[in-house]
Amino acid sequence: MSATFDTLCYARRLEAGGVPPAQAQAHAGALAEALDARDRNLVTTPVLRTELTALRAELRAEMADLRAELRAEMADLRNEFHVAVADARGEFKAIHAELRMMRWMLGLIAAGVATLLARTLF
Repeated sequence: MSATFDTLCYARRLEAGGVPPAQAQAHAGALAEALDARDRNLVTTPVLRTELTALRAELRAEMADLRAELRAEMADLRNEFHVAVADARGEFKAIHAELRMMRWMLGLIAAGVATLLARTLF
């Protein structure tokens, strides 16, 4: 998007307006340098499109990586949960077995006490 700047025409126009030739040439040179610097730093639409396309691709790749990472973490959490549930089930089964044994023991003790009471009373 660079346009050609005619320094000679610009300097002559300044001179025609009463600016001394040395100053007119200095102004023309300074303006030419400023315009050249602007043109070097100017970003064009195709450059922006290329950069935008690259940025989109980079973001898509990062999003894919994040999705994969999240899926892996979710799978790990799911496995940890299943292990914890299995452990809890095992503990509940052990407690249930102990309670069943305690019921039998309590029943036997109650039967023994009833038998002793029956012997002493009858």
